[in-house]
Amino acid sequence: MKRPLTLQDFSRHPGLLLATSGLLLLVGSLGSWHSYSAGPLSPHASGWDTGLGKITFFISLIFLTSAALNLGYLDHPLLHRLFPLLPVSALCGFLSLVACLVGFDSFSHRSWGLYLSTLASLLSLFAAYRGLQAGG
Repeated sequence: MKRPLTLQDFSRHPGLLLATSGLLLLVGSLGSWHSYSAGPLSPHASGWDTGLGKITFFISLIFLTSAALNLGYLDHPLLHRLFPLLPVSALCGFLSLVACLVGFDSFSHRSWGLYLSTLASLLSLFAAYRGLQAGG
């Protein structure tokens, strides 16, 4: 009988961290990033509408592909060369973090999708750090 996955086991596995980051970034990129006050109405702008959310959406797909390769759900030699875990999580994590920080630079009220995307970007950088500690 397998024992349940603990938080400590989860934090030591870069593939699981990157998969979680990809899912959070996917949801956050489609979620509400900004809200505006217009009298009695409060319109919202999703990440996809801002343009930066499109970048984070496609980065989340790269994260999910790299994590699936690392976890063994996909197995193809060409894909392993295209999506290595450490460089993908470091470079794309940094790019998505920059996109999220640019999203914070506006005069509107920030919403949950922007915060979730920023958290996912930081989690992907943590996955890169854990991958570096694990040796690869």
